[in-house]
Amino acid sequence: MRCYWRLLVCTTLLTGPAVASPLDARESPSIQEIPLPALTLPAQQPNFNGFDLTSALPPASILSAVPVPLPASCSGYLGAPGTNSECLTTTGMSALSIQFEDCGTPFVVCRCADAQMSMDVALDRFSRVPVGLRRYASTIAVMATQTEANAFLKCTYAFQLTHAYDFSGTTSYASATSAWLDALSTDSCVPDAYSQTNAVEDFAQTGVLNVYMLIFGGNLPPGFQTACMSNQLAYVNSLPLFNTETLFGNTCDIVNSGPPARFAHYPGYKATHRQQLVASLSSFSPFRSYCPGLGTPMAGSIFSTFLLHLSILGISSVLAHLDHRTAVTESSSLGPQLTLQPQAPSFAFDLTNALPPASSSLTPLSSLPPACSDSVGPTNECTATMSATAITYEDCGDPFVVCRCADANMTMDTIVDRLGRVPVGLRRFVANVVVSSAPLSGSHAYTNLTTGDIHMFGDTTMDVWIHEVPPFDTTPSASQGWAEALQQDTCVPDNYSQTNRVEDFAQLSVIKIYALLHSGNLPPGFNSTCMQNQLTFMDGLSLYNATQLFGNTCAIRGKAGRSARHTKPPAVLDASRVFQTVPLDPTATAGAALMRSSGVSTTITAGGWLVATCVFILFWA
Repeated sequence: MRCYWRLLVCTTLLTGPAVASPLDARESPSIQEIPLPALTLPAQQPNFNGFDLTSALPPASILSAVPVPLPASCSGYLGAPGTNSECLTTTGMSALSIQFEDCGTPFVVCRCADAQMSMDVALDRFSRVPVGLRRYASTIAVMATQTEANAFLKCTYAFQLTHAYDFSGTTSYASATSAWLDALSTDSCVPDAYSQTNAVEDFAQTGVLNVYMLIFGGNLPPGFQTACMSNQLAYVNSLPLFNTETLFGNTCDIVNSGPPARFAHYPGYKATHRQQLVASLSSFSPFRSYCPGLGTPMAGSIFSTFLLHLSILGISSVLAHLDHRTAVTESSSLGPQLTLQPQAPSFAFDLTNALPPASSSLTPLSSLPPACSDSVGPTNECTATMSATAITYEDCGDPFVVCRCADANMTMDTIVDRLGRVPVGLRRFVANVVVSSAPLSGSHAYTNLTTGDIHMFGDTTMDVWIHEVPPFDTTPSASQGWAEALQQDTCVPDNYSQTNRVEDFAQLSVIKIYALLHSGNLPPGFNSTCMQNQLTFMDGLSLYNATQLFGNTCAIRGKAGRSARHTKPPAVLDASRVFQTVPLDPTATAGAALMRSSGVSTTITAGGWLVATCVFILFWA
């Protein structure tokens, strides 16, 4: 029997097909088979049927469940009778957009009408997946289970949302590291028979046991011993994914040094296309007890392996639960989600050409500042080497420190150019800039509100750079005036603005910069009427005084500059660097129209980039 990982283009699936079948049109021509060697370590148990985590994991409340059109990732599995389809058109399929209490972005769940698992049961189990894992998931499709002619009991609830946490490109993030392989070579056993499949599945199974240990005070399930797999458990437990505060927390808005959630709030910016080895869990023996007529059900066979294994390894592409602009704050809440209607899904305009660059001089630094060195390591943001450079722009006497990972998508020239185009009135609030390569989720960024450090991943566009700078001080977005403006208005700029008052303020800042540069005109497709109070509030802030904002010096006095980190005037003032408006870009209109026409079946990133996510399904042949 051969086990292959096969690429299935642009889908995210929780499915239960059981019959092995030839590849259909939906699976071609993008097929890649990667055989993975089996492990020879003995298994402690046949399977995980001896324990169940369902009652130990509290469900997340569902705030809304709204019927939506079938996304392409689900409709692609519909087919006429006689075809190799997981759900027949004669049976039908429905989809719900599910908003959980702990995540601002909805998940889409599709269900074939003949699936043994009801929608209520599927949602209950999915809601119990700890939010630190669930945030990686995108679309889920629930299908009927079947039995194969050879009675191998291929009863699968194979999520095509397996293995995305673990994988980056065609090499795994966690289960292909030398540390994991060393753990396997040092230990003398694996958890169960399915763990013997390969290093990838063993990593997921060990992760399930680690979740159990976190819940039950470090104790393994009955029948399992630590000694023979202590190195595997130690490795898994060291990963940021298993930080108990965030794993079992109350929000999907998590930033850590692990691989970012595959788009939980990271709308990718010109995402670097990397193949994802996101495998489904097929022929997983513990699932057999959930198949009708296939033997006596065994305790623990459903939940402990049903979702945790799948979530730990995998969680597929994500275009929805941890945004590219996620801000890190260690002390205060950024507030509840806003209910105002977004005007557009995201921003389709580009500010690069409208913002003049600033000339600069570069000085390599001999050592990394702590904010940069803390981001380097096998399980951190930068797994390669990192270098630091001090950049002195013509409009500021204080240098800016940029740390670049050796494998970063943006060159130093690009970084220097884009940072230099950020208006000096904003740029002066930046601390260190840490630039790394893009993960599977695509390009994104986040800002530490405490330190002012900005972390960029991939090839981030100008509106991301501008968005990340305004958190110079949380006072404006926490003020009574801003709260009143939100109460009086009926809309916000885009979907991401709904995250909370702080992110809305940052998005409005991007809109405000655009308007200042274009003689008061908003970007194509945006109307000022429904968000006039927010715009008026920003008009009253000295930060947006155009003369200073787009001026020739970072030495700006006034209340708005109290938290600025770069305030030393340049040695020579360039008298030609004065504020000037620019003509409207006629090409932006078409882009905005394209963005606004997107439906529920696709996710458009804030930079106008459609991220097509590709995932893998595990087939047995």
